[in-house]
Amino acid sequence: MVGQIEISQSSLTPKCPVCHDPLKPNEPVACCSHEHSFVHEVCLELVKKCTVIGCDEEMFAYEEETPDPKPVPVSLRGSRSKTQVTLIPALAAVALALVGGTGLFVYFTNLISKEKLKAANMKANAEVRYSNVVKQLQQKEEILEGAQLKLREQRRFEIELKTTKRLLQNSRESLSFLEKENEKLRAENIRIQQSLKRLEQSAKPDPILEKLRSPFSNVFNKWGHNLILNPGAEDGLLHWTTKTGYSIRGGHSKASSTPYFFAGANGYGEAQQFIDLRSIRKELEQSTIAFTFKGLIRNHDNYDRPRIQVDFIAADGVRISTFSPIGRANKNSWKKIETKGIIPKAARLAVIKIMSFRTRGKNNDGYVDELVFSVRKSPDRGPETANSPK
Repeated sequence: MVGQIEISQSSLTPKCPVCHDPLKPNEPVACCSHEHSFVHEVCLELVKKCTVIGCDEEMFAYEEETPDPKPVPVSLRGSRSKTQVTLIPALAAVALALVGGTGLFVYFTNLISKEKLKAANMKANAEVRYSNVVKQLQQKEEILEGAQLKLREQRRFEIELKTTKRLLQNSRESLSFLEKENEKLRAENIRIQQSLKRLEQSAKPDPILEKLRSPFSNVFNKWGHNLILNPGAEDGLLHWTTKTGYSIRGGHSKASSTPYFFAGANGYGEAQQFIDLRSIRKELEQSTIAFTFKGLIRNHDNYDRPRIQVDFIAADGVRISTFSPIGRANKNSWKKIETKGIIPKAARLAVIKIMSFRTRGKNNDGYVDELVFSVRKSPDRGPETANSPK
């Protein structure tokens, strides 16, 4: 039970040493074990020990009601019993009346000053604790911001890592594709080198090669003649090498010639003819030699795509450049396509190619006829840009 103390209105009104508000009659209070001073019960949370200087006793709620109805000044110091606390106000009043109250006034003034100083110290300590708490909160906020920044950096790093992995995967796929294409070119180069080696080192001349070489001296003595043998399929596939089942089909190609080149039932057809340029090597190295390459193309249903092409090969079997006339075939009439250019100085062999690509249907209906490949000096410079076969 919290104690209640009766305070006479006629006596000196005591005050709580914590909040400095008057102690009202019958108000719950708290004190130390020696009852040196009394404070409001609600102020007990602010001070745990007695407010009297020199007394370190813990303060507690006053659990007994004061039996003496006489007023008890709660701020009186020095008494150690309830009887002494009750007698002190009367003695103080007598002393005040005798000496004019000067000594008692000074005593209470000093006591109030001490209490104010203690309250100021408590306030300063509370402000210091509050400042420390604020600093700790600020430090925690800084730590939290640093953690959030690290988390954002980690997320950004993860995104960059994923992007890098994706780019690396794409690069690997591109590298794999380029390696496959390089292998194809290497195999083609080896094949051409082997073909040239067989042609140059064969002890027994190839009858077809002899037929190809025999007219060269006459042709190159007469610049501008067609160097392609059997250019319109009049002799079937004579002088032509079929790479992928190229065949000959009769049809109405021109009024004067019915045969023409036809790929047959293949997705892709190719035939080629070699023209030896070694007999004009000096002319190629010392001057500019031009060529003209042309022919007729047509198809059956406007879909299959015939194509003609000339490749220039060096002495080591490496393809130097490729030229192909540009044009799209149609089914109604033969279309003439033509290209002109400069023969590379290192060229020693020209490979004439007939190709056809099937895009629909069972047959490869790409038709080629009337091929012409001629060489001349001091050319009228026309288109000289080489293009690669697709």
